[in-house]
Amino acid sequence: FKYDIALIFWIILSLLFLLRFAKNPSNKNFLLASVPSSLAVAVKISAIPIFIIYIFSYFMFSSSRKKNFKYLFIGIFVFVFILLLSGFPDTLFGKGNIFHYLYNNIIDSRQVLSNINLNVNPIFYLLIRHYPLMFGHGLIFIFVVSIIVLIHNFFKKDLRKSLEQYKTELFLLVCLVMFYLSLLTIKLASAGNRSLVLLPFLTLIIGVVFKKIQPFRGSKILVTYLIAIVIITQMCESFFWTHMKIVKSPQENSSEWIKNN
Repeated sequence: FKYDIALIFWIILSLLFLLRFAKNPSNKNFLLASVPSSLAVAVKISAIPIFIIYIFSYFMFSSSRKKNFKYLFIGIFVFVFILLLSGFPDTLFGKGNIFHYLYNNIIDSRQVLSNINLNVNPIFYLLIRHYPLMFGHGLIFIFVVSIIVLIHNFFKKDLRKSLEQYKTELFLLVCLVMFYLSLLTIKLASAGNRSLVLLPFLTLIIGVVFKKIQPFRGSKILVTYLIAIVIITQMCESFFWTHMKIVKSPQENSSEWIKNN
């Protein structure tokens, strides 16, 4: 869907501003981060975990000596104001019902798919079957490798040093978990394009982890082959899905046969 492109754009921009705040935890950077974060939720309600992440970032990155909760509440106010103005103008001006909108997207969509029998747990189905098909088996494989490497390097050093050195990676991982848990509330209704909110975190975690991989620095050929295999796998899967959209469907072919015969 077209608005998913805008959604991912604002999520990535939100992360850029939040990571800038992490690097330079000033009140100005915190307030600036509220703007793209709010616009992400304004585009689509599935980005609502950004609001919790925005508050969480204040406690994670602000120095304990410099915390000024006045700016936390100002940031929340700016977030909510921009959200109402750009995301729910009908609600703001009394022309719509936000509760009806939330019911349709959270409760009703979940009930519609409640009768589907997958013969497996819906959560297991999403993890093992749906996400590899949605994002590509190559991307999911390299993400799992990144998580294993991250855990190995994290516990290899002193806990305090690891928390400081891998603060960005941990923050992105927490964001991914928050978005994933939000999707679990609607189970199978979170399939398809609604899963795309996870994509920015998958790719960014892969990027920052591979940047810090120590054992592979002397094994560039191995890393190059791994990346090449992933790219080829992704391209093949993308081709197969796109090919299904381009070729004529069996219904169209049969209709033409009936017309000619």
